[in-house]
Amino acid sequence: MNLAVEPITVTRTAAGSYVSGRWIAGDPTNYDAAGNIQPLSGTDLQKLPEGDREHAQLKIYTAFALQNGDVVTRASGLRFEAQAVSDWTAFSLPHFKAILMRIEEQ
Repeated sequence: MNLAVEPITVTRTAAGSYVSGRWIAGDPTNYDAAGNIQPLSGTDLQKLPEGDREHAQLKIYTAFALQNGDVVTRASGLRFEAQAVSDWTAFSLPHFKAILMRIEEQ
């Protein structure tokens, strides 16, 4: 089975740490990747907290594991935060699924 995928950029921020009592945020790293992005189903929408249902959400299927908090940027420039990552590698077509929540630009 071959699903249509689109190019994405994944930005993952390394863990921060305290240096001399001050918090120093980790450095972001960008990865070029591909994923199958689809609208959420009604069941997926019902699993979201009520306050998040009014934001733009999508779901993505990838061959690699996203982490909660990763920022996924589509070719159009729209940015989304990965949430609720689930592992489906135990099945016949190994993949990962994540909910993407739109990051509103200010």
